[in-house]
Amino acid sequence: MQFKRKIPLNSESSVKGNNGITLVIGGCGLYTGAPYFVSLSSLLSGSDLSYIFCEKETLIPLKVLLPEAIIVEIDFHEWILNRVSVCVFGSGLGRPTKEICEKICRILEYLMKRNIFIIIDGDGIFFYSNNFEFFQKYKNIVLTPNYNEVKYLKDNNIHYVLKKGFVDVIEYNDRKIEILNRSHEIDDINQNVLASTEMTLFKPIFVKRCGGQGDILAGILATFLSWTKTAEPDDVTDSIKTASIITRKASEFASKKYGMALKTREIISEIQKSMESVFK
Repeated sequence: MQFKRKIPLNSESSVKGNNGITLVIGGCGLYTGAPYFVSLSSLLSGSDLSYIFCEKETLIPLKVLLPEAIIVEIDFHEWILNRVSVCVFGSGLGRPTKEICEKICRILEYLMKRNIFIIIDGDGIFFYSNNFEFFQKYKNIVLTPNYNEVKYLKDNNIHYVLKKGFVDVIEYNDRKIEILNRSHEIDDINQNVLASTEMTLFKPIFVKRCGGQGDILAGILATFLSWTKTAEPDDVTDSIKTASIITRKASEFASKKYGMALKTREIISEIQKSMESVFK
């Protein structure tokens, strides 16, 4: 797999942050789990550090759930914004107040000036659709809508879109790549796959669609985009595709163990095994 070449090679001279620092913006009283799953998945797939910007009422629950992350209230924390290498925006965000929306716009504008990738997931899709003019001039955006969230998006040939579902579909300009699950070992993907307008990679199998799988994908994708050194479409699409494959493989491993009792935590516990299988 081509993406394997992007994995950082750690050495004695490596320092904290070399493998990526993820920022997750999201989390409200109703949705505490989403930023937790994103942050944890990012750490388990290779990122060194994770920060979470959330609403005040979510601070303590998230600190208890994930002491490995640095969790603060949504605000313009410049010292953090200067450190992060990728941002996941919208996971568990809910419908924030006007004051919080203004803070979010200031944060995102600062990150855009730093030219880092921004993954827009969950409630961030709704925010994006209502503030499209704010986002349209910035290219390094990956949208990850599920079946219900796609309706918020109009025709889009500006940003990368990963439509999640039984078939994950990557769309960018005139490119379209379909990613199904697989029931056999992953072979090296043809280098010309990105030149194709449509490509089915794997044979589908049943996996229970429990809540939180999209959060896992967003976290893994955040790590992989941290490792993507260029904004070339082939490199970006390869990162998206690989994150989708690893998430689906982890879901398959967990589904075989737990069947209809499958929960998000079980899928997360299979991330390492999935990565080892894909990158062996």
